[in-house]
Formats: sequence, C-alpha cells, structure tokens
Amino acid sequence: MANNDDPYLIQADKEWNIITDEIDASRIAMRDAHRLGDEQGVRTYIRQIANLEAEQRNLYTTVNNYVNSQRQPAQPHVSRETRAARGPNEMDQQDLANMMNESRYSKLGNGKPFTAQDYDYLRRGLGPYLAARGREQK
Repeated sequence: MANNDDPYLIQADKEWNIITDEIDASRIAMRDAHRLGDEQGVRTYIRQIANLEAEQRNLYTTVNNYVNSQRQPAQPHVSRETRAARGPNEMDQQDLANMMNESRYSKLGNGKPFTAQDYDYLRRGLGPYLAARGREQK
C-alpha cells in the first residue's frame, strides 16, 4: 500500500499491518474461546473482528482518497489541428512551447527542446529559466 517516499502512506501501511495483526490475534482468541465453550468470549471476539475490519476498510478508503488527491488532473488531449487553429489569446503553455521549438533558435545552448514548464520559467524571468535548464545567468 505504501509509496516509498510519502510519509503519510508509510504510516498508513504500518497502521494497516497493526490492524491485520490485531484481526489475526482476535481470530485465534475466538477459536480458543469456542474450543473452551465460552459463548460470551466468542461473541466479544466476533464484534472485535467486525470493528477491526471496518477500521481497515475505512483506512483503505482514506488512503485511496489521499492518493487520488495527490494526482494532478489529466490534461485533455488537443489535436495538432486544434492547436494550430488557436489564436494568440487562446494558446496555452504547450502551444507556446511548440511554437518556440519550431523556431531556429529553439535548441541553442544545451540542445534540450523547449517544454511547457520552460515557458513558465521564462515567463517568470530569465533567471529561473536558465537555472532550470542547467545554465547560470552571467
């Protein structure tokens, strides 16, 4: 369940394992109570197992909600023709990056193609753009 670098998911994974161990222990205790003829003990352990399983389902739901909240929404696919038909006021970052890559100046420096993220850096100023591309401003 855990993502190796997310502390929340690491803790949730530990909690999942603790609950699983408690369920296993309750099942063993329930079998022992049944073997001894302790009906009250059996009922108690059945309720305990049901509550632990509900807790585990809630944890699963919470983790899935958290993971889904961390995902960035997928960008809708825009065809090449639609991008080409857009006016300047309708262009997004990717349109501008594509336009820059069509320029004869697009691969100056370290030869990497221009990306939408580069456009964001460039829009904020030349310094962040150059730093992101691995070049210092002199």
